[in-house]
Amino acid sequence: MKRFNFRMARLLRLRRMEEERAEVALAEATRGFDAADAAVEGLRVTHREAIGALHASIGDGRGASDWPARLADHIGRVEREMGVALRARASALIALDAARAVWETRRRDRRVLEELETKARAAHAEAAAKEEQSSLDESAGMRHALRGGEVAP
Repeated sequence: MKRFNFRMARLLRLRRMEEERAEVALAEATRGFDAADAAVEGLRVTHREAIGALHASIGDGRGASDWPARLADHIGRVEREMGVALRARASALIALDAARAVWETRRRDRRVLEELETKARAAHAEAAAKEEQSSLDESAGMRHALRGGEVAP
């Protein structure tokens, strides 16, 4: 019997390459989201530290006269920066979800073709086994005929 040949092998290779590219894009999107999330968290930490320092300066009498202006300035700056960071995080999350959807689609497409290949291999193996059994049956029949119909003891 001739060797196994999966007719969609090229398509399977293409699907594997597409899945790998989608996996790389997913990793990049994940890194982008992680960076945006870290920026938001960094702003939160900076805000807490600045408010803590402001409270400390009020408590020990330093800068007691200008603390309302400093607080208003700080809050305005944090709100602007936080708005930018939250929008960047939301955009990164959308890109991450899109990259994940593409990767899942590519993975599903590859798995479908691999299942088809597995079924085709099993069918080929079954056909090869039937062919081998048929060949064995034929050679046994010929041996029997050559012996003149005698059954071997």
